Amino acid sequence: MSVEGSWAEFTVHAAGGSPVGPGDGPAYVREDDPVAFDVDGDGNPERVGRNERLSFEVDATVGVMVPAGPRGVGDVDGDADEQSPGW
Repeated sequence: MSVEGSWAEFTVHAAGGSPVGPGDGPAYVREDDPVAFDVDGDGNPERVGRNERLSFEVDATVGVMVPAGPRGVGDVDGDADEQSPGW
């Protein structure tokens, strides 16, 4: 089984003032956009970096054990292909 995906935007907000003055406090944002803010106070944001979406990928092996019997499909005769009308 394999599952993968991503978040279009992931944001974490901190309480308190901004590092550059009063306000709502800093926020950490991950999305597919460049990172820019006004470094020199001229009103124009300067590009200071980039970020990417948070993504994940998980691979897992799933084993299922089914007992032999009239309703099960477990190995009853050594053949790898067992079938049952009950399942």
